[in-house]
Amino acid sequence: MPIPQRKQKFVRESAKEKIYRTLQSWIVNGTMKPGERINDQEIAEYFDVSRTPVREALQRLSEQGLVYVEPSKGTHVSPLDENNTFTIYEALALLSGCAARLACQKQKNGDVQKLRELNAVFQKAIEAGENQKLATFDNQFHGYLLEMADNAYISDIIYTLTLHANRCENLYFERGPDKMASVREHNAIIDAIEARESEASGRYAEENWLGFYHRRLAKIL
Repeated sequence: MPIPQRKQKFVRESAKEKIYRTLQSWIVNGTMKPGERINDQEIAEYFDVSRTPVREALQRLSEQGLVYVEPSKGTHVSPLDENNTFTIYEALALLSGCAARLACQKQKNGDVQKLRELNAVFQKAIEAGENQKLATFDNQFHGYLLEMADNAYISDIIYTLTLHANRCENLYFERGPDKMASVREHNAIIDAIEARESEASGRYAEENWLGFYHRRLAKIL
């Protein structure tokens, strides 16, 4: 019958999405370590599903570069490589610079205030020592810039790159010094947008990502 078949398909796709999001979160926040082997049977038992949605979720994660499949050795969490990490931040810097310029040009009433509020939340989390929340609040700030830029192509690419960057940020925000540097860099972006200086907005956004890598992550990786 059509209705039961449709319902069954919806449940299967929902399970795949849940597994995908959960595994993605575990990889990004460090619950699953770089190089760790992923046993699809164990994952299936954990979620009480067949191995099919697990394999589909792992395929999506592989396409994003978060896991890799090694013949006869199974699926593993992708390692954190210093050279590859710099390439990620280099791309993020260039694309975020474009996004910040567009955000400056397309800004609407209330956007600057919203950016200041998001950066204030980020700063309070730093001051409170809430290290596990910092990447999330940082993403919210940059995510709002992307909303202002209103370019789906840039947003989609930055989303995937940010997943990889967040793996490093979670490591940095637990161990690295001078977390307030990111707050100051965000303020520079906001001030430039408020002044409607699009080139400066883009330059500060680029410096935010590259500065993060050069001044902090390069010392950790």
